[in-house]
Amino acid sequence: MTAHAIARILDVDPWEVLEVAMRRAYAWSAWYQGKLATVESDEDLRPGGLAYDWVKASERTTEQAARYAKMALDAGVAERQVQQVELQGQLIAQVLSATLHEMGMTDADEIRARGIMERALRQLSESGRADVIAGELLE
Repeated sequence: MTAHAIARILDVDPWEVLEVAMRRAYAWSAWYQGKLATVESDEDLRPGGLAYDWVKASERTTEQAARYAKMALDAGVAERQVQQVELQGQLIAQVLSATLHEMGMTDADEIRARGIMERALRQLSESGRADVIAGELLE
């Protein structure tokens, strides 16, 4: 419900809010962990110690990151992201196919262009720089 309320105010979808909240909490947690790594005395980490506020803040932000991650998981954020990437891939394939068709290429040139695109996508995938577009280029 919180994600939906924030999403309405910011005019974004609730899944984006959850992801941003999770990343922000994790970033704060990592920052506090970095601060704690500089502490030289265990006494400073105990209640009343000079770094005790960092201990509490680290615990709080880590718990928040975990809670937001669970909320994002329960809301299906990862699945939604996969669906968006697949849809983008399908749309790119449609645009490429329409472009090839509208250019008035011969069948042989169109087949050759599709082969070139397929090889380029495989190279990107094998290099780890991009996922292969779901589906094939539409005919």
